[in-house]
Amino acid sequence: MRIRSRSLSLLLVLSCGGDGAPGEQVDAAKGRASAAAGKARDAVTEFKGRADATKDAVREKTGVAKAWASDLTHNGTLSETARGWLDGADGSKIAAIVAKGEQLSPAALAIAGSLAAAYESDTAIEPVYQKIDPASGEVTTKAVDDAIHEMGRVEVIDGVSIGFKELTSTTAEKRVTEKGYLVLWRRDDHLVGFVYRSRKEIDLEKLVADAPRLYGLVEEGLGGGAATPSE
Repeated sequence: MRIRSRSLSLLLVLSCGGDGAPGEQVDAAKGRASAAAGKARDAVTEFKGRADATKDAVREKTGVAKAWASDLTHNGTLSETARGWLDGADGSKIAAIVAKGEQLSPAALAIAGSLAAAYESDTAIEPVYQKIDPASGEVTTKAVDDAIHEMGRVEVIDGVSIGFKELTSTTAEKRVTEKGYLVLWRRDDHLVGFVYRSRKEIDLEKLVADAPRLYGLVEEGLGGGAATPSE
């Protein structure tokens, strides 16, 4: 009996060894959970910091433009002017799609921050980034592709079809005539692009020539992923 008791005691000691006592295992698990929570908090803080820095950059770059385009936003949403252009573009399928779509502000803000590098005193660029939701029954990727190909001008850049549509508005109160272009393409299941605004006449050929740079800035803002190549 004594030999059996000693054997059982030895087994218990061995079973508690190796990976540590139960209390130590619990403490280790708590430590890992605390470390994971700390990393999550750091990631959230870093994201907020980047968002704040982006907003500051957009504010800085749009400061001059706001003298004549006072309705520019800093949160990724479209201005009243841009929405008015879209609502007033009778017969334009793509304008109707954008007008009904919902801006995805975090990504749109990132695009705005990247496009801020292209701002000039007489130009402003508003980002477009919307989810294409076939479940709604109204907008499908095919419908978006067809609408883009029906825009006034379509150019293929890096294998992606990019549409250009002219938009124009006159503000009598400020005696400022604004010109604008809607520039769009599809990026997987998202509609991406921008509204290019200017208080000067816009040379379409120059805008098209500058499109690869602007397209690159948008993609850079989105993390450099690839847009959807044209078929």
